[in-house]
Amino acid sequence: MNLTYVILAHDDPKNLERLVSCLSAENVKFVVHIDIRAELSTFTNRFTALDLVNITFIKKRCESYWGSFAIVQATLNCLKAVCDKLPFTDRIVVMSGHDYPIKNNRYIYEYLKSNPLSIYLTFNKIPYRIWWKGGKERFPSYEKINEVLKIYAGSQWFSLPKYALKIIFDFIKLNPDFVRYFQTVDIPDESFFQTLFLNCGEKIIEDNLINQGLHLIKWDSPYTHPRYLNEQHFALIKRSSFLFARKFNAESPSKILDKIDINLLYQKGKCYKNIENKLVVNEAQQKCAVLFLTNKSDRTTLSVYQKLKREAPDRHEVFLMYHQTRKVISKSISIQNPIPFTDNILRSTGFNAINNKLTPGSNHFPLFDYYQQNQGYDYYWYIEDDVRFNGDWSVFFDSFKQDSTDFLTCHVRRYQDEPNWFWWETLKHNSGIRIPLNFRLRSFNPIFRISKRALAFLNNAFKTGWSGHHEVTMVSLLFSAGFSIADLGDRGEFVSSMVTKTHYKSALPDLHGNVSTGSMRFRPTIEAIEMTDEILYHPVKTVNSKKTDWQNSYHK
Repeated sequence: MNLTYVILAHDDPKNLERLVSCLSAENVKFVVHIDIRAELSTFTNRFTALDLVNITFIKKRCESYWGSFAIVQATLNCLKAVCDKLPFTDRIVVMSGHDYPIKNNRYIYEYLKSNPLSIYLTFNKIPYRIWWKGGKERFPSYEKINEVLKIYAGSQWFSLPKYALKIIFDFIKLNPDFVRYFQTVDIPDESFFQTLFLNCGEKIIEDNLINQGLHLIKWDSPYTHPRYLNEQHFALIKRSSFLFARKFNAESPSKILDKIDINLLYQKGKCYKNIENKLVVNEAQQKCAVLFLTNKSDRTTLSVYQKLKREAPDRHEVFLMYHQTRKVISKSISIQNPIPFTDNILRSTGFNAINNKLTPGSNHFPLFDYYQQNQGYDYYWYIEDDVRFNGDWSVFFDSFKQDSTDFLTCHVRRYQDEPNWFWWETLKHNSGIRIPLNFRLRSFNPIFRISKRALAFLNNAFKTGWSGHHEVTMVSLLFSAGFSIADLGDRGEFVSSMVTKTHYKSALPDLHGNVSTGSMRFRPTIEAIEMTDEILYHPVKTVNSKKTDWQNSYHK
């Protein structure tokens, strides 16, 4: 993938130099617009002749005052330069000279490469509730215009694949009145591209427009200018799932960029190291929460929990998550120091549940309820009470010490593999945006491991409108956002190269996507005679248990 950064700068040549230096990599180019009021040489002189091979300072410069159409024109001039001078570009990222990456180049590259058709552009229909008077005051003759042209707005910073450039310039050529109108709009850089894409009528745009930016931006009321980030914001930056952040000022005494370099980009600290170009937590530092979920209190289930707790290696803290359905918790459970929860978590997490019970589809809510209150772990294991590892759990957990995958789970499949599976269409966003079916995945989740950063991303995604059955929602959202996914099994596209042994025997689903064979399946129940290998098994039922198992409604 050939990546081009389009950078709009008007001051701070020192920060531009640092930004370009940090982002420079193989197959990376830069197209830079310097405001015409600034002396161009103060910027170009900071780069060597070798640097300038990969940097195009465009000659058609604008006087880009804040809130003026000149900012849109400067962006268009840069995009045109990409078309004319860099024909082999695959993806463009538009950013400012006050931005800085908060993920390393390898991560950025893999993230963008894994979503080759996606257009990342935040958009909200006007009136937009957080803007003064909904933002309608920005648009002359708003009511009249909105009858024929639905107006949208959002951040001016976006990323798009090359095919979208032709759509932009074709639309402008065919609709000259569109440009003339936006020349009269206040702060048009926050609405020009949103309105263009949402009104262009191109299906490829409709299918691939993702209402999500790549920048961490801290806004303060009344939402007119973002705050400058400094050292006090480092914790926010570190836990963010975004690729870039803004605003920074390299001339200020703040050492925030140094801190980002050392701790996030170059991994010079003791906690991080690179293995096969993946950022992983050092084995000696890795800390995992292991959540055992049950609604049972029988002796067999509790002995399974005790075995897990006893065999878990150091830095793996095991907790009993108990689904409480009665007012009083039994003594056999209470002496285990459980973390009880009720169906009330369907409301307390701030997510949209697909029904008023945990099953089917909302089994992930207890994990997120726990995460929201306990964010001090690098990874989180989720294990339901009818999962068994026919061996020592320490052997199982230790096999992942050097694996940095964000989401380890079972039976990862594409929509094309199981088009008749019942739950595909439950993945929705309350704004109406959607991930095309051909880009959706599903997984089987009686046991899985998820990274802290993936949990942070999903927690935000669910709070901002995404919902659906967890078997399609979690893996599809993570995959579409560029997080790493791996299957714990022995076959399939998503089996990790890091896997050195089989963790379960895979199976082919039936016509409806129900997994009915293999050692990790929906049904039938695993019998003791089948458990011959040191692998995972599911579902292993507790004899004479009166409680309903976690998977009783997965596929109904």
